[in-house]
Amino acid sequence: MTSLWRSVGLAGVIALLGLCVGIPPQAAAQSSITGTPGEATERAVVELAQVARQKSVLPDTPVPPHALHRPLPGPRNRPVPSGTGSPSRRVLEPVPPPLTGVSPAPASSFLGLDDNNASIPPDTHGAVGLTHLMVTLNTQVRIQDRTGGVLSTVSLNSFWASLSSPSAFDPKVLYDPYQNRWMFTACANARSSASSVLIGVSQTSDPTGTWNLYRVDADPDNAVWADYPSLGFNKDWIVVQVNMFTVSNNAFVRSDVYVFDKADLYAGGTGRFTLMQDTLGGFSQTPAITYDPTVPTMYLVEDWNGDFEGSGYLRLSTITGPVGAEVLTLSVAFPSTSSPWDSFSPSSNFAPQLGSTQKIDAGDSRMQNTLYRNGSLWCAHTVFLPAGGSPARSAVQWWRLTPDGAVEQQGRIDDTAGPTSYAYPSIAVNRNNDVLIGFSRFSATQYASANYAFRAAADPAGTFRTDAVLKAGEASYFKDYGSGTNRWGDYSSTVVDPVNDTDLWTIQEYAATPASSGTYRDRWGTWWGQIVPPQPEAPPDTLRFVDTFAAPGQQAIMEVRLSANHDVSGLQFAVQPTVDGTPTTDAMFTGLINSLEERGFTTTFSTDENGLTTVLFFSTSGDTLRPGQYTLGYVIYTIAPVTPAGTPILLAVSDDVLSSPPPSQDIPHAVQQGTILIGRPGDVGGGQLGAGDGRIDIIDVITEVFIILGRLPRPAPGAFGFFLADINGDGAINILDVVEMIYQILNHDEQARVIAGPASPATVSVGDPQTLESGQVAILGTTTVKLPPMPAAFALRPNRPNPFNPTTQIVYDVPQAAYVTLTVYNLLGQEVIRLVDAEQAPGRYEVAWDGRNVQGLSAGSGVYLYRLTTSTGFSQTHRMTLVK
Repeated sequence: MTSLWRSVGLAGVIALLGLCVGIPPQAAAQSSITGTPGEATERAVVELAQVARQKSVLPDTPVPPHALHRPLPGPRNRPVPSGTGSPSRRVLEPVPPPLTGVSPAPASSFLGLDDNNASIPPDTHGAVGLTHLMVTLNTQVRIQDRTGGVLSTVSLNSFWASLSSPSAFDPKVLYDPYQNRWMFTACANARSSASSVLIGVSQTSDPTGTWNLYRVDADPDNAVWADYPSLGFNKDWIVVQVNMFTVSNNAFVRSDVYVFDKADLYAGGTGRFTLMQDTLGGFSQTPAITYDPTVPTMYLVEDWNGDFEGSGYLRLSTITGPVGAEVLTLSVAFPSTSSPWDSFSPSSNFAPQLGSTQKIDAGDSRMQNTLYRNGSLWCAHTVFLPAGGSPARSAVQWWRLTPDGAVEQQGRIDDTAGPTSYAYPSIAVNRNNDVLIGFSRFSATQYASANYAFRAAADPAGTFRTDAVLKAGEASYFKDYGSGTNRWGDYSSTVVDPVNDTDLWTIQEYAATPASSGTYRDRWGTWWGQIVPPQPEAPPDTLRFVDTFAAPGQQAIMEVRLSANHDVSGLQFAVQPTVDGTPTTDAMFTGLINSLEERGFTTTFSTDENGLTTVLFFSTSGDTLRPGQYTLGYVIYTIAPVTPAGTPILLAVSDDVLSSPPPSQDIPHAVQQGTILIGRPGDVGGGQLGAGDGRIDIIDVITEVFIILGRLPRPAPGAFGFFLADINGDGAINILDVVEMIYQILNHDEQARVIAGPASPATVSVGDPQTLESGQVAILGTTTVKLPPMPAAFALRPNRPNPFNPTTQIVYDVPQAAYVTLTVYNLLGQEVIRLVDAEQAPGRYEVAWDGRNVQGLSAGSGVYLYRLTTSTGFSQTHRMTLVK
């Protein structure tokens, strides 16, 4: 391909391909394709660690520096069926601007693989597992630990050499978090009758171990060859899509979609697949990386037409059916936006850079990757703006779609002023719907750099935060190996961390420091970054004081509720009446009932000589409240007859509120000023009309019915009893009030409102918002307790620092009470020290290891393993390095 590019250039090749011809209208109509079953042409089993050892003894034969062929373009001007631009399928509003907030800084970042001066471009790709990272480039394959330590490096061709020594290119790798396997694909033998599609899967979660490798002949008739694979998976299939071109003149022919039986590959089977061939215009259809182990459908999204009658379109297709009898349904939907784009740049070298007039290849608008997450499809690609044939910049365009193709969100990372270009994006979404896009950034005021942008799930729709630098470019870059094209990309990789399903990783290309000598001194490099999404501030949990209404001299019941997700052990609050700021005993607690011991919680209280009553809730069973509203207890209190209306009662959370051990589980708390209606009409029982007993129950229903039947006297309008009995407030007492009362009993309708205010003790009033007779009172008030988020799953996190001397910190998460063991081993599997061996409550824990064994003696320098196991069956292991 190098000679072809050198002799005719980009424009000449496009002319040779004849790709300026439009696709006929029937190409866009929905249609179904049944595939052809097949098996791999060749298969092998290799141990990557052994390959690496062999190559350390007998290195690969040096390959002359070369430029890989530029990804060949597909069909243009593909038509869109009428009616697909309806509002349910498109974004009609202008693309919103990005947020002014800055994306979070990397939690860790380090080198992936650097330039060995063998090939351009690197085709940057990588994946993240539980204990390893894997980088796959056109030059080499590298396995690292999660701190960047290099475990194994082999050439790309060495990895696949057991399959008849193919000349591999365009590698991509993914990690299956549900079965803890790695999957790796590439094409081989470009523009050749020997063209092949390569697919490999690891036998375990360790990528340095054994792999099942397969080679599929791309065309038994030897007329076409496969280019630019796209990779995805779901519970049943690993799907590889490739673009097919003629061997004779590189004319685009069709899209081939290989639907591999995932279970067969994982079991080391024959490499069974179903081949779907789309001859109706499909091109670079990206199969979804499916983050749901139950979804049976495979979704494929492609860039279809960036500027058709003033709008831009994608195409959504699906694969359904049982394994071995799959059906590819094309053109399920055409998601669109009213903001069009160009699919190509005016020239192959397009993106600007600092320090050189030479520009950099920005690729084209083909879709880069698609994923299914939380019921939505997410995808990203490069677009060229403004549309119309003379774009001045490239931008990142991203989409969030429903599975049937409606646009939920769409936006761009773009510099509308034009000096900055963005290209080669990849997108990842975590379980909380936080999103990260990694990409390359180009500008005349900076060297080509690795960047990313973040959006939190709660950020406004269509927006991303300002991008951040992952790895700044270090110099200008130009290297074409005589091809005339300053190659970059051709893609990148951004993934979610399988350890916790919340952290996000990206690997991107940057312009590295040039070599000191040589014909082609400029260098690229690839760089990893781990982004930990910022935790949103949890809404405060609320202690609610409800069902309270009393006349002076009579008892009422204060029902205390907590909406929480934590152990309430040690949670305290105090109630103190005051008159003109002076404590008084005119209103006090006189008893306690209904402590809810059946839920594993009990309640105590005490009143001191000043009338200050403290109520303490604590757990008797280690139980933890989950989201919801729980009644914790009833406190009976008395309003003294002499208490005037408007007397304030101070409700305050104790300053020494603690949860259950360990001390790291302290409950941060804050009290807010505000009002909440505690009493309500309907409490008409209790022995005599108008007295009330502090609750609404069947006695109140009977009392109300007796009023209606005349068994009890009907109170006059405005009287206390009438106020309580006329629940719907229509000035009459009838069956409608009985119905409303029953509804309140069944649904416990509090009729409450909360008004947030500044952080301070909440002052509630013995007041008169609904008083009908002098001295009758309603108590209003609220107080809040803020809680740290609890872990959602068991997790062992990488120790920091690593390597370390003399001490490192190990952090782990415990989402439920369990017996926990944290043990350090040497590489022989011998126990060095047991750091934790105890029953632990839910929470996040941090343990230090000072490099000593159980006898207190210093351990030697080297690599150690640390393993977390729990009584629930969870087990996870990481490596750490002690350096002395």
